[in-house]
Amino acid sequence: MALNDMISVIHVVSDVHSSSGGPSRSIVQLTDSLGNNDDLLISIFSQKLINQKVINSANDNVISIVINTNSMLSHMFSIKSFFRIYKTFKKNRPSIVHSHGIWSLHNHWAVLLARKNNIPIIIHTRGMLLPNAFKFKNIKKNIAMSLFQKKDIESADVLIATSKAEQNSLRDYGFFNPIAVIPNGIDIENSMKISQRGDQLQDERERIILFLSRIHPIKGLINLINAWSTIQKDGWKLRIAGPDNYGHLNEIVKLADDLGVSDSIEYIGEVEEKDKRHVYQHADLFILPSYSENFGIVVLEALSYGIPVITTYGTPWSDLNKFNCGWWVECTEKSLAKTIKKAIRLDDSERNIMSLNASEYVKIYSWNSIANDTYNLYIWCLKKGEKPNFLDEV
Repeated sequence: MALNDMISVIHVVSDVHSSSGGPSRSIVQLTDSLGNNDDLLISIFSQKLINQKVINSANDNVISIVINTNSMLSHMFSIKSFFRIYKTFKKNRPSIVHSHGIWSLHNHWAVLLARKNNIPIIIHTRGMLLPNAFKFKNIKKNIAMSLFQKKDIESADVLIATSKAEQNSLRDYGFFNPIAVIPNGIDIENSMKISQRGDQLQDERERIILFLSRIHPIKGLINLINAWSTIQKDGWKLRIAGPDNYGHLNEIVKLADDLGVSDSIEYIGEVEEKDKRHVYQHADLFILPSYSENFGIVVLEALSYGIPVITTYGTPWSDLNKFNCGWWVECTEKSLAKTIKKAIRLDDSERNIMSLNASEYVKIYSWNSIANDTYNLYIWCLKKGEKPNFLDEV
């Protein structure tokens, strides 16, 4: 296909830092999968401070544009981004601008310039308007909403939500744009064979409950530590992994010390992508006690390794109960403690059944399927195809 016949899509994201959690990984994985489509020309446009580590694309077909700056002020106001986006749109007008996330001026400039140039806009809100997420730094968010964010969202041709809960939240805020519900995906090839997991469970003396996510107040770690302090451990250890946000780790460490459970808790820091396989393979249960998640890609990652998952109503994972591959429970210390006790009392045969269920369940979240749905949305957005069945119009 000739270049001028291809659909050119610029994916705009404030950052793809390794410390930014699941969204950065899922955006890069999505663009990598879309880059395999011969009809698409995919670019990913982000920014970073000098010396910040980013998650790089693994697909040579994806064009990566990263705006580097050593100025916090320039980074905050995305000054260099504005001029680079302006030049890019003027030289090579894209077919679609696909913006990931809100609140960032980096994204705002792209949406603003797309609007000025009559370029179709898709905004992937990434859970940032879910009620509990909105409460965090809500003064700044309310200011941003009144200054530019509301208009940006209303001007989008399509919004993408990763779950029905996020779709409902967008409707509750009064946004009447078409909304596509497209979940995040998973690289299923990363999963380990369940037979290997069964052998490993029998060989290991110490059992591990793994938390792997940002160390952030919204992740519910205070509830988890309090719940953990009420449990008879019986050879189990809580392993906490992830980057520390806002110094929250100090609060967690102090609480564990005060409750006398430090010996049964291990913090291993931020985990590089190349080391994740090892960390997941040495976990027997996974836990994400968040107050709010638009998706929770780590839940999907854990399930792909055959690990039963405990998570909360703050996440969209009710399927865990339905498919018997984990537990979806209230965001309370009492509920977490009760569920952890139940989970660690399972014998290996029961846990193995849940592992098999988990590995079978995640097949519906392959990146190939997610990329195909996203492509069909692009086609509809450009008025070249039929309305997808996952698109809701008011």
